[in-house]
Amino acid sequence: LKHIMFHGIGCGNGWAARSTMRSSAAASSTLLPFIHSISSRIKEQTTKWIQKRGISVSRKAADNPRSTVRASSEHYDPLYDPEVAYELNKMKRPRVIRPVLFTFAIGVGSFGAAHYLRLNKSSVEKRWKEFKTKWMPSWLDWSSAKSPASGIQIPVLGPDGRVLSTPGATGGFWEQTVAGARAHLQELSPGKVAVLSILTLNASLLLAWRIPSMALRKFMAKNFLHSAYSGKSYTLLTSAFFHMEVWHFAVNAFAMWGFGDIAHFLVGPEYFAATTATAAATSSLAHHLWSTLLKSRNPGLGASGFVCTFVALTALVFPNAKSLLFFVVPVPMDKMFMGLIAFDSIGLLGLWTMLFGWHI
Repeated sequence: LKHIMFHGIGCGNGWAARSTMRSSAAASSTLLPFIHSISSRIKEQTTKWIQKRGISVSRKAADNPRSTVRASSEHYDPLYDPEVAYELNKMKRPRVIRPVLFTFAIGVGSFGAAHYLRLNKSSVEKRWKEFKTKWMPSWLDWSSAKSPASGIQIPVLGPDGRVLSTPGATGGFWEQTVAGARAHLQELSPGKVAVLSILTLNASLLLAWRIPSMALRKFMAKNFLHSAYSGKSYTLLTSAFFHMEVWHFAVNAFAMWGFGDIAHFLVGPEYFAATTATAAATSSLAHHLWSTLLKSRNPGLGASGFVCTFVALTALVFPNAKSLLFFVVPVPMDKMFMGLIAFDSIGLLGLWTMLFGWHI
């Protein structure tokens, strides 16, 4: 812009030198305010564009997208990292066909695999037992009550949950700890065990994000945040299991622990993983399409999309069951479900920014 301004002023002065003094003064008084107004408008619109998309970088960082952000890893925000911001916003126009096909492939592939497992359950279980016997270490076999390699048996627990005795237990502290954990896991329902597996994955990614390593956080921001302008489709799935904040993970974990067990009971163990993966990709796709419609570059993450699927399944099958709306107000499940839909629908209008379209 400065280059154009200097050349424009130079041409104006050259033309005015060949004209009268009055024409020169008139041209200068007309041209300079015009250029100044254009410059101010461009600067204003550029500032609004940057603030709207959550990108705030220094002039030096903006000139070099690969430059390093000088910020403590404890307060690291990927949206303020020029390298990550460039990776999440490198597309001029968001793609639509590829994310839709990816979500369709996730749904068909996961439910196809689940249907195969249900039809061939006996043969699959037989092959799984052979695999565990041949390749899996004994301390990883959580399904058995006794480990043949170490001779560990399930400990006897008292009414308060404390270990009273461990008959025939051998091995050191690690072996007895594994035996105790195995005993507690066997008391959980299959649905709770499946939910615990998902929570373990989410918690692992949260802990990895908390590691004070700028390189690791940049990698996770690029591969576990989904932006409609990133050009990536696999982040539709990976972003659904990633949380940056502890409170975000805690809220989703609380809801998942309560409703995930019911969803597992309703759809069955084979279809539970397929339901989770498909709901995760579909909710992220909803965010992708809504961001495309609004031309928003805000990235999405979190498990609330497929958690809302668990809530919907519970509300449709058990509409009269009692639940807590926003964890406070006891209401029937169907009323709570409609209240959440209304709350998120109003949020789509921009009245608040914590909840978006992927919940619906």
